[in-house]
Amino acid sequence: MADSGLALVSGGLFSLAVAGVSGFVAYRTARANARASLDASRVNLAGEIRKIREQIEAQEAAETKAAIADLRQRYLTSLRYYANTLSRRLAELEVKFRAAENPAVRGWFKTIKDEVTRDQRREDFVTWCYYEGLFAVTTLYYTCSYFHLANEIRSSRPFGPSRPLYSELLEARLGRVTDAFVWDDGTAGIWGPSQEVIGELFRHNGAKMTYAQMCSELTADDASRRAPFLRPCDFYWYGLDAVNAAAIRSSLDELVAFLDAHDPQTHGLPAGTERG
Repeated sequence: MADSGLALVSGGLFSLAVAGVSGFVAYRTARANARASLDASRVNLAGEIRKIREQIEAQEAAETKAAIADLRQRYLTSLRYYANTLSRRLAELEVKFRAAENPAVRGWFKTIKDEVTRDQRREDFVTWCYYEGLFAVTTLYYTCSYFHLANEIRSSRPFGPSRPLYSELLEARLGRVTDAFVWDDGTAGIWGPSQEVIGELFRHNGAKMTYAQMCSELTADDASRRAPFLRPCDFYWYGLDAVNAAAIRSSLDELVAFLDAHDPQTHGLPAGTERG
C-alpha cells in the first residue's frame, strides 16, 4: 500500500517535472521566437527606413537637377549667345578699324553719341537705327545686353548655393571680360562700375531691353534714361582700337569656351559626391 502511494507521488512529481521542463522549454522557445521576430522587424524597419531615405535623396537630386536646368536656361543660354555675338562683332570691328572705312564706322557711333547728348540730332534717327546705323546700334545693343546678363549673374550668384565651384569659376571668367574692357593703365575703356550700372539699368519692366526699347531710350526726353549709353558711345567712337578689340574678343571667347565645356549639372560638386 505504501509502495503504491509512493509510486503515485513519484509519478506526480515526475509529471510536474516534465511539465515544468516542457513549460520552460516552451517559454525559452517563445522568447527566442519573439526575439527573432523582433530582430526581423528591426531589420525590416531599417530596410524600410533606408528605402525611404533613398527615395527622398533621389527626389531631392531630381529636384536639384531640374532647378539647375532652369537656372542654366535662364542665365547661361542668353549669356553665351550675347558673349559669342559680341565677340564676332568685335572681330568685324578689328577689320574695319584697320581699313579705309574706319572713319565712317566711328562716325556711326558719333551719330549715336550726338543723339544721346542732343548735340546734333537726326530727324530720322529711329529709322537710321534700322538701316544705315544698324551695325553701330546693334553693336551697342550687344554690348549692353552682355553687361546686363553678366551683372545679373554676379549680383544674384544663381549657382552659388548648389554649385559653388562652378559659380566661382564662372565669375572668374566674367571678371576677365570686365577687365578686358579697361585698358591696362585704367584710364580708358568702360570701367567696371560703368559696366555694372549699364547692366543694371538695361531693363524694361523687369526684363532685358529689346532692340526697339533701346532705340526708344536713346531718343527719350528724360536725360537720365539716355545717360547710361554715353560711355559706350565714346568707347566705340574714339576709345576702341583693333588691338583692344582683339583682347576683349579673346576674353569673350574664353568665356564661351568655358560655358561649352562645363555643365553646372556635373561640375563643382563636393569631392566624393555622385554627379548627376
